[in-house]
Amino acid sequence: MPKMLLRILAPLLSAVLATPLIASSAAASAGAPPRIPSEQACRYLADYALVARALAEERNLSTSLADSILNRIYIINHPVITDVEGRIRMIARGDKRTAQEFSLAFLKECVSRDGDVTAFLGVSL
Repeated sequence: MPKMLLRILAPLLSAVLATPLIASSAAASAGAPPRIPSEQACRYLADYALVARALAEERNLSTSLADSILNRIYIINHPVITDVEGRIRMIARGDKRTAQEFSLAFLKECVSRDGDVTAFLGVSL
């Protein structure tokens, strides 16, 4: 049943996020730094941050298994989102905050700075 649900939700999520992501890509190619394109995308990535940090807290879970789990759950395929997901995974592994604190910090920065998560990630996208 979960696989069927993922098959149903994946196209829906892709369609919902596609329009703002296309706009973000156009802005990036015009020389503006890429940003998370919408509050909805910020919330999606905050959920990703929560799960990534929770998996990182599991001492007996290898990073490859954690990455595999995240890749099965989160299936948006867009360069900006994929890049941010990878950076979130790396930061989550060394962070000391709880999963909830980590996720909320990401969400707060993403929403309050209109998608600019440079400070959270430590680099510009």
